[in-house]
This record gives sequence, structure tokens and C-alpha cells, in this order.
Amino acid sequence: ERVYAQAVGQAAAHDVVIFGEWALIKLYVKQGDTWQEDLIARLQQAAPKLVVIAWHNPAAILRCPTVPTFLTAYGNTPAQVTAVVAVLVGEQETKGQLPIHLAP
Repeated sequence: ERVYAQAVGQAAAHDVVIFGEWALIKLYVKQGDTWQEDLIARLQQAAPKLVVIAWHNPAAILRCPTVPTFLTAYGNTPAQVTAVVAVLVGEQETKGQLPIHLAP
């Protein structure tokens, strides 16, 4: 709880907050653990300009549907991280489309 409060407090002091969502971490926590979703919700309240990056699974957007900006990179290799940063700083436009249909 203290870590959440610290993160939210720091987020409130910034115009834009970027959160890297890591779907694979679900493999290491108990079923139904929602710490990432809870933290994303708190960050969004503190800093409405929240960007969530799903480093692996685009289905993560289903767990945080109110996030205004959501990117997925399908991995975190140096090339993928560089591409995400290029989009975030406006050097490259997003032009991809999900290869799957995500139903709520």
C-alpha cells in the first residue's frame, strides 16, 4: 500500500504517466490478483494523461478499458522498446492493427 501511495503521489506531479504492463507476471501471482489493474486505476485518477504499454499481451486492454492511450509491443526486445519510445516522442506514428479481435 505504501508503494502504491508513493507511485500515485509521484504521478500526480506529472503531466503524463507511462505504465508498462507486464501480462506475464500473472504467471507468478495467485489467480485473481489485480495489483496492476488497481495501480493503473489509481494512477489514472491522479494523472488523467495515462499511457499504458502492454509489453506482451494486447488482451491487457480488456483489464483497463478506461485508459485513454494503450500501446502494445508484443515483447520487450531493444527494437520493440525503441519503436515504442519513437511513438511516444512523436517520431513515428502508430499504424498497426491488432491481428486478433478482442471481445469485452
